[in-house]
Amino acid sequence: MKKIKHKSLPIDKTINVKYSFGKNVYANDGSRLGIIKGIHIDPNELTIEGITVEKSVINRKYIGKEYIRRITNKGALLNIMPFTEYIGIDVVDKSGRKVGKVKQINRSKKTNTIISILVGRGYGKKDIEIKKDYIGNISKKIKLNVIVKEEK
Repeated sequence: MKKIKHKSLPIDKTINVKYSFGKNVYANDGSRLGIIKGIHIDPNELTIEGITVEKSVINRKYIGKEYIRRITNKGALLNIMPFTEYIGIDVVDKSGRKVGKVKQINRSKKTNTIISILVGRGYGKKDIEIKKDYIGNISKKIKLNVIVKEEK
């Protein structure tokens, strides 16, 4: 292949994005989020701006470059867990008692920064909004740093 370049990276230090399509995308905890369906490039700066991740035909999300740790010919690794992955997971209070399940995430603009979560407590019980200051740890469950009184 003949190369025509001036001050760009050597070709062996770059990736051919066509080989990234259809490859897996992983969150920062190693969980698989879907496959790369699109790679979005700024037409003026010629930089990657984000990727489209597809989990299913009706479950697609756009991830901006600030949340992408690395893209390779084998897929992509994010430096976050997208907020959408928290919908439906259990919420427990400081004592370990289940409070309910995440119904909705309120976030700052279009970022991954959580402002609060809406927790569904089950049939006949009122949903409660939990502000981020009361959220302790997020992993397979959301653990609060407070004890929530049981609704009677």
